[in-house]
Amino acid sequence: MHSAPEVSSAGGETILEWCAARFPEVAVLPGLKAGEGGFLHRLHYQTHGLMLLARNRSGMEALLEQQREGKIIKGKK
Repeated sequence: MHSAPEVSSAGGETILEWCAARFPEVAVLPGLKAGEGGFLHRLHYQTHGLMLLARNRSGMEALLEQQREGKIIKGKK
């Protein structure tokens, strides 16, 4: 399953669309990239791992602050 519609070339449901059906605020949240909603971290198709998605602006700001402080690290170091 693709993470976000912008990433999807095959069409169909994405993780962002699935989440937005349950939590509509996710889709309209200005994300880090256009069309990616509240994703702080997303994965490429056929990749496994953790995806981090904020439900609202305050959640996104808190997650971004934690990332800046080194409390959230993407990838292996």
